[in-house]
Amino acid sequence: MAPMHQNKSKEGKYEEHRTYFEEFYTQTPFWGALTDERTTTEVRELTALCQFAKNEMILDVGCGQGRHCLKLRAVRYHAFGLDYSRTLINIAGSEAAKKNIRAPFVRGNMRSLPFRAAVFDWALSLFGSFGFLSDEDNEKTIIEIGRVLKPGGKLLLEIWNKDFALKRDGDETRYELGGDRYLVQKSSFSRKTKRMTVKRLFIDNDKANEISICYRIFTVPEISDLLENRGFQVEDVRGSLSSKKLSPDSRSMVIYCRKAL
Repeated sequence: MAPMHQNKSKEGKYEEHRTYFEEFYTQTPFWGALTDERTTTEVRELTALCQFAKNEMILDVGCGQGRHCLKLRAVRYHAFGLDYSRTLINIAGSEAAKKNIRAPFVRGNMRSLPFRAAVFDWALSLFGSFGFLSDEDNEKTIIEIGRVLKPGGKLLLEIWNKDFALKRDGDETRYELGGDRYLVQKSSFSRKTKRMTVKRLFIDNDKANEISICYRIFTVPEISDLLENRGFQVEDVRGSLSSKKLSPDSRSMVIYCRKAL
């Protein structure tokens, strides 16, 4: 499928997102929090929830450094990873080589997926990988995911829970990182745009680096309407991969849906 034409302003914004995720995952203390034990637990919860068949084709959209995809491949699921960041895709490929895992990682744009139609049984968008684009491009992403899924294929979205996000509106938290290093995180929610902006300022002695990103925060009816208007049937909404209950204290909202036959 040919890449979709985008104007420079949109591509520039997409590059900002790429830079944010690369810095967030490779140059900040958060990288160290994504331990092997944490990923193992998340994948155990994921497989228990989704009940993948061994012959099913699974696409991880916005796979980052490939931690979920690699774990799925290690237990012989047919998982494929896609991310816009060449840096993170290269990290994923290097990890696969170290572990002698044959894991296909592809650099691509979720608004125009580089795959044939109706090839995957599952699509996953985990850890807040969906929602940071414009409303138009978020919708394009759902359309593209629907295109590459087989009839009856399943989509699992893990996004921000609006009730939890609103609790963080205006929050400013400082994290001590040792020595003269610390992180200041600020969150603000716009009721007009329905978006949460998260700014992270890293201080290392006399050096400072700020990165930020803006997420569309959905209510259950809003995300359900978006999905159902694009051919998906929402079958379950829960508070995490392991919890059936969605509450105001749930950090995430996990939506399980199915493409129409």
